[in-house]
Amino acid sequence: LPDYRGEALRFVERASRRELGRIAFPAAGPQGITLTPDARIALLSLSATGRVAIIDVASRRVLGELGVGETPDGVAYSPLVVTRR
Repeated sequence: LPDYRGEALRFVERASRRELGRIAFPAAGPQGITLTPDARIALLSLSATGRVAIIDVASRRVLGELGVGETPDGVAYSPLVVTRR
């Protein structure tokens, strides 16, 4: 769960609502989140930094970040490849 005010991504067990862990994103504004179809990778918009974090769900580690422009507040996954010309 993105926690904008708490500046973190929280991993929560659905059935019990117990927190399993968290990743801090200080001053980054974690906001929107989506998963890849296999649920292995989470994409988290960081609205205060204009970036999207790429997160390995199993290890709860940030694999990298992508610059996406000003104040992204949502994110979606698509298998299409987009290139700039």
